Amino acid sequence: MRTSSVLALVAGCALLLTGCDLFGPKEVNYFPLGVGSTWQYLMLDIRVYPDSTDTLAQDTISIEAKAETQLTSGEKAVLMEVKESGSVDSVYYRTTDDFVLFYEDLDDDEPDTIIKFPLEPDNIWHLDEDILVRVVGQETKTVVAGTYKNCWKLRQTEDGELLLDMWFAPNIGLCLAELDEEYQGIHYIERLELNSVRIK
Repeated sequence: MRTSSVLALVAGCALLLTGCDLFGPKEVNYFPLGVGSTWQYLMLDIRVYPDSTDTLAQDTISIEAKAETQLTSGEKAVLMEVKESGSVDSVYYRTTDDFVLFYEDLDDDEPDTIIKFPLEPDNIWHLDEDILVRVVGQETKTVVAGTYKNCWKLRQTEDGELLLDMWFAPNIGLCLAELDEEYQGIHYIERLELNSVRIK
């Protein structure tokens, strides 16, 4: 999984933007965001053999909604701080009636389209010039942080090749991102799994 994909996925996609009515009724918010909210993820590299499973690597990614801010273009956005392996990155998100947008910095004038509304099965949009995102449907997912029902599953592909599956939980945000590839009977899985969350 490319580092940039993980960032846009985790940071970007995943989490979030305002308390707007993003995915349906106002009582359900798949991108809750309040300053002080935090999400911690386990990054796992897993091999599934016919008779055993090995976890080869593990790291953590922490994300915090730090502050409301303003882009150079004048629009309001949310500053997210992403900590991984001792490094700290800042990224920004903005919502409109039709989109959730991801900005690498305050001057970014070509944001990625993380979400295009409405979210309905088989809706498709471009994340950027190369990556397509499709809404697959809703599922129940169990991760370290708990079991979440009615998660929206979004699938990223590039030139027809699967890049990533992502699940967004009601009132939580991104709970799981995974790439599962099989080769000669072995599953090679890269997983980003919600470990803990605090929503403000």
